[in-house]
Amino acid sequence: MKSTNQMPLGIQLVMDIGGGSVEFVIGDANGIKWSKSFEIGAQRLLDRYHQKDPIEQSSIDSMNEWLTEQLEDLINAIKTHKPKGLIGCSGTFDTIKSVYTQEQKITPPKGDGLDVWLKKDNVNYLLELKSPQVNAGNGNDFSHKLMKQYLYHLFWEPDSKVKVQLSIPYNPYNVPYEQAIKGRISPLLKDEDYLVDNNYWKFITGNENSMKLLKESFNELKNDGELYKRISSLIKHFS
Repeated sequence: MKSTNQMPLGIQLVMDIGGGSVEFVIGDANGIKWSKSFEIGAQRLLDRYHQKDPIEQSSIDSMNEWLTEQLEDLINAIKTHKPKGLIGCSGTFDTIKSVYTQEQKITPPKGDGLDVWLKKDNVNYLLELKSPQVNAGNGNDFSHKLMKQYLYHLFWEPDSKVKVQLSIPYNPYNVPYEQAIKGRISPLLKDEDYLVDNNYWKFITGNENSMKLLKESFNELKNDGELYKRISSLIKHFS
């Protein structure tokens, strides 16, 4: 923000909302004075407190009490540095602005579409499919994307139950996925914010051995030349 010459005068509090965590930075045009990340993202709060729809007042009270405890360091930092304003960072605040300022219902812009929408036990599961390769910093980008999906869905269906997850259909590495990517998907948490390999297919199909069956099917296809030809012929016919 400093490089754009758009930093407001005086000390400001910058807030970056994600699905897994929320980052706060206090600073001014001369630099950062304090910063910290808190595991209080939208997905965390939904999983922890939104057990009934609509959410009960007792859950709201419990959530507020828990947030007060979790944000003690932030509260102390605000008292110390006395920021003059709040700056919303990233696309999440742009989406919130769109939701509350447009009179007509919004349609997600290109690039924010949904890959899989699955309804189970009256819960809408919105799944964002991604390849296994993750670069440094992608975790925050994914977190912002998931947050946008929550906002879009709840704008259209404010009374529905919804859970958004990143989905990685296979693990190409010979070690556990989290070990291979070395924290690059942080702050997202396995099985809470993202599903990998068999956990994804098990969720989709309900079969504990889904990935094993898929691999066996691919091997069979690979070894059966005649079957491969028939499938290739069908693909050409309908393409």
